[in-house]
Amino acid sequence: MLSCPHYMDMSYLQYFALWADSQLEECAFEPSVLYLSGENKLIMYVDKIPANHQTSSRTDEALPNINIPRTDRSTDPTTEWLQEQLGALPTYAQFQEYQCCRGLQNSDILEDWKFTSSFYNRYYKSVCNITQKSITRLAVQVVLGIGKTSMSDALVAGRLAVLYSSGGPHESANVVQELQTVRDPPLGKSALLNFLESWEVAHPII
Repeated sequence: MLSCPHYMDMSYLQYFALWADSQLEECAFEPSVLYLSGENKLIMYVDKIPANHQTSSRTDEALPNINIPRTDRSTDPTTEWLQEQLGALPTYAQFQEYQCCRGLQNSDILEDWKFTSSFYNRYYKSVCNITQKSITRLAVQVVLGIGKTSMSDALVAGRLAVLYSSGGPHESANVVQELQTVRDPPLGKSALLNFLESWEVAHPII
């Protein structure tokens, strides 16, 4: 099993790959960023999985005791302040759940995108109360724990949702219906984003 420290708590180990029965299996938790030490070194640890191990990314009790040296995440006070603002949001816990889950339905994906775009719009280029420094896009990505592509997708989707979803200035019954549709298997983020972008192309705002 391959693991790395969680970006919010470096003492918590999250796994991202599992080797079982001579096959590499993909695990449910996929961190978008692997944090390096101050020496810019990536050390990968491989450990045998206990016989009673449960494949779950939701509880640290199931993780084997892998001895990975603790490395401190950025001590930049601006980033730490931004992390505090994020943690204080009442919907942050739900956002964390979305990051750990696969198979999100359209309504959940929409809430995930809206949270990301809302946090970005609120804090990007704002000034940290402690350091008086401007918040960068990278800082927002780091505290949210998402990559560049995920951030870009969320910003595009958030903008389109504001325009065409329920209560938007260009509300569309088709878009509202699609965002509320439940499928098995779910449509997925990429397909839903493609739907929203295609709708914008087919129905330009004049």
